[in-house]
Amino acid sequence: EGTELERAMKLWDVLLKRPAEQLTAPQRSFVHFQRGRTRSRLTNPLDRDPKLIVADYDMAVKLHPLSEWADDALFLAGNAEFSLAHNRTKAVEYWRTILERHEGSEHLERSAYYIGVALELEKKWEEARLAYD
Repeated sequence: EGTELERAMKLWDVLLKRPAEQLTAPQRSFVHFQRGRTRSRLTNPLDRDPKLIVADYDMAVKLHPLSEWADDALFLAGNAEFSLAHNRTKAVEYWRTILERHEGSEHLERSAYYIGVALELEKKWEEARLAYD
């Protein structure tokens, strides 16, 4: 949560270099989630590589799909795909996964709205209207 992002990146990297038996899958998942969040906040745009950000969020979900941060990771992966990678199709996939698998998520309404926005930008008017509905 602090502003020492480069130091945070080094610390997350150190944790992920530990042998598998030293961190549980949920712990590794959380580290990937936090490293993705940290990477997305780096001030140098060249350091904010959407592929690396999304890879961390994907790994967080893969390692612990039912974690309390899994829906956050999917939502943020969608945002990174949309805003940084400019890949609307992939962004919509992430946001739809939240709608399908995370019934109580705080991201449900925003995900549906963002799906509508992405589809509207693709001029898929009927699909966008359904997403807004």
